Amino acid sequence: MREKLLQFLILSLFTLINFLPYIIFYDQIPLNDWGYFNGMSYLLNLAISHYHTIPLYNPYTCGGMDILANPQSDVFSPFILLHFVFSPYWSNVWSIMICCVIGGFGMIKLLQHFNVEKNFALIGALIFISSSWFGLHFLEGHVAFRSLQLIGWAIYLIFSLEKHLKYWLYFSLLMAFFLLDGGIYAFNFCLLFFAIALFLKKT
Repeated sequence: MREKLLQFLILSLFTLINFLPYIIFYDQIPLNDWGYFNGMSYLLNLAISHYHTIPLYNPYTCGGMDILANPQSDVFSPFILLHFVFSPYWSNVWSIMICCVIGGFGMIKLLQHFNVEKNFALIGALIFISSSWFGLHFLEGHVAFRSLQLIGWAIYLIFSLEKHLKYWLYFSLLMAFFLLDGGIYAFNFCLLFFAIALFLKKT
């Protein structure tokens, strides 16, 4: 338990350091896709809290866009709760940071599955969550990429499916979360990894 707590504190600290510019210079972040996702978050909050209805249509984007048909919509995501507590920008930043910490634990789990020593597994997780690939996407405002930080958990569960039936349940729930969170990219990548794992098993 003490080891997990230490890992949590280190992952949280690195996440805070990585997102420090978003916290300090929150009023200077380039609009780019941040404007799109912040607008979506505002619309969800407005529709539910003010009009007391599930938002089905976004009239402010691209001349009008169906929300449920948008694969990047997070209207059914657990993170929608953050929209009622924080402003659109801060709710999106916090959701990315939460995924970052949880994804770090997933990468530790995956590396330890391959017998990587725990300290090196932690270092690998820190490198993963601090990668420039994530950094550049989040700078651009690709909030929907937050769920890709959980890819370590997905791959770990794929390798564990043969161990026990519960891992099928966990993998199914994670895939469902990807869809509900608007993480269509994470969902598709996991399907690809799953297909590769089945192919390697047969060969």
